[in-house]
This record gives sequence, structure tokens and C-alpha cells, in this order.
Amino acid sequence: MSYDLSDRIDDYSRDMHGHSNWAYVDTLSKEDKAKIKEGTHPEGILEGGILFYYAPCDEDE
Repeated sequence: MSYDLSDRIDDYSRDMHGHSNWAYVDTLSKEDKAKIKEGTHPEGILEGGILFYYAPCDEDE
């Protein structure tokens, strides 16, 4: 079985945030990128080009 970067990010997210709901910043909408550029994002925490959401997605529940 292959273990890629997204699997490692999932593991990190579960350990640090209790779920695996995250997104690469470069895949986000212009509006979300603007919020990040302003230094705030109401739905998550930015860490190294990845936005870790505060809330789990439906799959994590």
C-alpha cells in the first residue's frame, strides 16, 4: 500500500485537530485566498500552505 503526502497530512490533522478536514491553499476560492492574505480565515488555521478547518467534514463524523 502506498503512503503519500496527503495520508501524512491526514494523520497530522487527526492528531492535532481531531479530524482530517483540510485543503491546500492553492485549491481554494479567490474569496478564501483573500481572507488568508488578510491574515484571517473564520473557518480554519493556516499552516504551511494548508488550511486546517476547525470543523470536521461529514466524512469524519
